[in-house]
Amino acid sequence: MLRNGCSQHILLHWESFLKARHVLATRIIGAQHIVATGKGHLTHRASQERFCVFGVLGHVVLRLRESQYYQAFLVGFVRFVIRVLRWNLGVVEERLREDFTKSIRAFFVGVLGEELNLFSLASPVEAESLGEFLNGWRQSF
Repeated sequence: MLRNGCSQHILLHWESFLKARHVLATRIIGAQHIVATGKGHLTHRASQERFCVFGVLGHVVLRLRESQYYQAFLVGFVRFVIRVLRWNLGVVEERLREDFTKSIRAFFVGVLGEELNLFSLASPVEAESLGEFLNGWRQSF
């Protein structure tokens, strides 16, 4: 549980990666994530609570920067952030989409600024698409 009351598994999963001595990448399914039906989980909410994802991701950024595996996980983490924020943008209430979009742009520029430079070197096509979104030239990314 984070200070803002946002209970997320994102931080737990990334901390597990960053603290692991070995990580096995495979196509074999080792676990299946099932979200129980009901309104108690953040997954089922489309309200202002959805904005807590930025705080969670910010915590992961700090942990990533402190990690000896920073270089190894950087590109995968930025891709993960793109996917999770794109998904969140698609489920947040329509009345909140404009503010959520502004928050996405602020997060990428303000929190992931240095990481975006490295990401653009490693993955220029994805970075170009993201850059167009961040500059307001595209409505989606």
